[in-house]
Amino acid sequence: MNIIFFITLFFYTINYSFSYDTTLINTCTQLISLEYCHHIDNNNSNNNNNQNNDNDYDNTNGKLNININNIFKKELDKMHIIPQSIIFNNTYDTHGFVGYSTKKKQIYTILRGTNSFINWMDDFDIKLINYSYPTTQNNICINCKVHQGFYLYAMSVYNDVYNAIKYIHSTHPTYELIFSAHSLGSSVLFIALKIQADIYILNNKNNKNNIHIITFGSPRLGNKEFAKIISPLINNMRFTHNRDIVPHMPLSIPLFPFMHLDGEYFENEYGIIKYCDGYENNNCSNKYSLYETNTNDHMYFNNHYLGCIY
Repeated sequence: MNIIFFITLFFYTINYSFSYDTTLINTCTQLISLEYCHHIDNNNSNNNNNQNNDNDYDNTNGKLNININNIFKKELDKMHIIPQSIIFNNTYDTHGFVGYSTKKKQIYTILRGTNSFINWMDDFDIKLINYSYPTTQNNICINCKVHQGFYLYAMSVYNDVYNAIKYIHSTHPTYELIFSAHSLGSSVLFIALKIQADIYILNNKNNKNNIHIITFGSPRLGNKEFAKIISPLINNMRFTHNRDIVPHMPLSIPLFPFMHLDGEYFENEYGIIKYCDGYENNNCSNKYSLYETNTNDHMYFNNHYLGCIY
């Protein structure tokens, strides 16, 4: 076992050298886990006749106006992150939050992954719908199509996210924008694309280097045209874990020609991470057939459980 581990480590080190901000990645995984806990706790609170209900989620001015639970606030305090706005849509059961750190000079948008029956309905709403990249110029995303359920899940909370980020951005215009999520929540990419247009392009400040999209266990979000046209426009870090089934979904078949965006950070069974370029690289998660995948690997990255751990 040890011999195999060290041989594998040596091979990866020689052939797949890359670097990324491990502190940022760890922050994202913690925030994702915390988001799962946050709404579990809110649901329990509702059962105890507390006042946290759908009507409390009003982010018109980008300001937080809900009493978040103690665990959520306590853990954010430890991370030096200030919660700005709680994100919620009842129709698609979309959950998330926007917060920022004056210490790290970053603004975080986090979306929750699949956690309810409604979310499963979002997942299986696999119709491909037309997508236009949101710019003031002519549409550059010709023949682009995206997964309807994923798109509606994310964009149902776009206005709330935009108002919150705009509010923070007005006093902290140089802060990095971090969009991160797990599983279904990886559709946060759609929000990031429109934020990039609404805040930067419309203000003649198209600096994609200030926006980072970091996802874990993301499904395929759109078709080949979408993947190839959008990939160069954004900073997207897509992390996958070993035999996780979700990156293989939806299936890429003639009727539904889905494709991942360019690039993948793949964690193998030994916890070693390597980078694979390309859209469907057979040296990373795509090397496994659908029959070789599992659901357990979907919930872990770098030994961190991507669910409620608090």
